[in-house]
Amino acid sequence: MDHHTERSRPTPIPSKIVTLKDVADRCGVNIMTVSRALRFEKNPHVSQATAERVRAAAAELGYDPSRTLSARRLVAQRHSTSYINHAIAVFFSPYFYQEPYYCRIYQGILDVMLPEEYALVMVHVYNPNVKPGELTRIPNIVARGEVDGMLAFPSEELLRLIETQVHPHAGASRLPLVGMLQECPGYSAVTVDEFRGGELAVGHLLDLGHRAILAFSTLPQRMAGYRQAYARRGIPADTLYTAQWTPDPDRVGRYVAPMWRMLAAHTDVTAIVAPNDLVAQDIAGALMARGDRIPEDISLVSNDDTRPVLPHHQEPTLTTVRLPLEEVGRLAAERLLREINHPDTAVQQVCLPVELIVRSSTARRV
Repeated sequence: MDHHTERSRPTPIPSKIVTLKDVADRCGVNIMTVSRALRFEKNPHVSQATAERVRAAAAELGYDPSRTLSARRLVAQRHSTSYINHAIAVFFSPYFYQEPYYCRIYQGILDVMLPEEYALVMVHVYNPNVKPGELTRIPNIVARGEVDGMLAFPSEELLRLIETQVHPHAGASRLPLVGMLQECPGYSAVTVDEFRGGELAVGHLLDLGHRAILAFSTLPQRMAGYRQAYARRGIPADTLYTAQWTPDPDRVGRYVAPMWRMLAAHTDVTAIVAPNDLVAQDIAGALMARGDRIPEDISLVSNDDTRPVLPHHQEPTLTTVRLPLEEVGRLAAERLLREINHPDTAVQQVCLPVELIVRSSTARRV
């Protein structure tokens, strides 16, 4: 009887849940340093002395993600509320693992979520077997609200799908959602300054003497930045030729063919702004195959800095606007954790700065 009573005794609940921030505050370092020190035996970003100090502080404070989860579940159950499953849904393109662009964002998410022992449910709602842009159903594990929150690149279609398939089954409140790279009305989001990026790209070309510029983009903010670069310099924008670029997993003629049409219609073009480095590579290849030299005949600028090596080169050559992609993933994941652990947290919009990286694909217009 006594033995049975001992086994049935409730597990004590820690009076305070120790977090990564608690450990960071004790050591006087940032949360990412703590995360790296606890996740890896050796990390090039953390000195051995700092790593040992972090681990000692974590042990002293009693930091333990698994024990933290058990305590939270017990508290939630006693108050008749849902407990934290330690799982989030991440909405990505099914081709994300093929592209450095998405992999860098994913790495930032992992840097935050793995030390907290969160499982990531990858959701590929863009099915290649349906019409382009058409969304499929959200998996049941997410639709039933069995994840604690969501990270996504929020299109109107995806938000509509979440509103109709996830939130009605999530209980009394909506699941936290944090958008990445795009604004997310009604939810928190981590974006980059696309307006400034567009202004930097075109401004760099204008400062080199180029006036007739062909600029591709899908983003109105970036397009507005292109025009702003002309306005700031008092240069008429009547030789800024813009074109919408349509993303396509097959990448067959979606940008090269429009480029040839635009160049045929505007023979004065001396510079091109590509929507991203992957497209810039193919644009450069097409131009070189025609006999054009970069940058002697035509200058080329891009956006993202994930594939800066152009055809026939062995080192980075592409002038591009660098996007802080890993930081987007990290900050979005940190924000989602905050909203999971503190449901009353107000939504927040964060916009990160971008940087122009000048290389050898651009030159002064002679």
